[in-house]
Amino acid sequence: MEIEISKLPETMDEHRLEWLLDQLVVEAMSNKIGVEETIESMFEIIDRKQYTLRYFSPEMSEKVQKWIDGVWDISNKEITDSLCVIIVNIPTARGIMKVEDGIKSTSGEYKIMLENTRDEAKISMHNAMESKGMRISRKHYCQQ
Repeated sequence: MEIEISKLPETMDEHRLEWLLDQLVVEAMSNKIGVEETIESMFEIIDRKQYTLRYFSPEMSEKVQKWIDGVWDISNKEITDSLCVIIVNIPTARGIMKVEDGIKSTSGEYKIMLENTRDEAKISMHNAMESKGMRISRKHYCQQ
């Protein structure tokens, strides 16, 4: 990415952060940057987003999820662990379902990590929806 996110100020306007994330996803989807660099940059943006006390827009969350769908590989624990952090911080119903599918195909500590991710993502999704004044049925994001 042309902009070095790690060198940007810790606190930033939420619209600027959304724009940065959009640019990052566009570059990641066009394979201009690799998965690890994308994850690292997303972590930087997520860290800065915490200061705004707001969630990313549903449209942006879906763009991020589309990228996650393309790189998700349950057999790669390191990447999956990082993607789980993103799913918790930028939650979507599809992200939660992807984690639930992973739970079915794993065991041991890895399965426990995915179960914890699912539970945290459900809470985050609920909070994101409430913060936007939206209501959805629990069955849409709380399938167990």
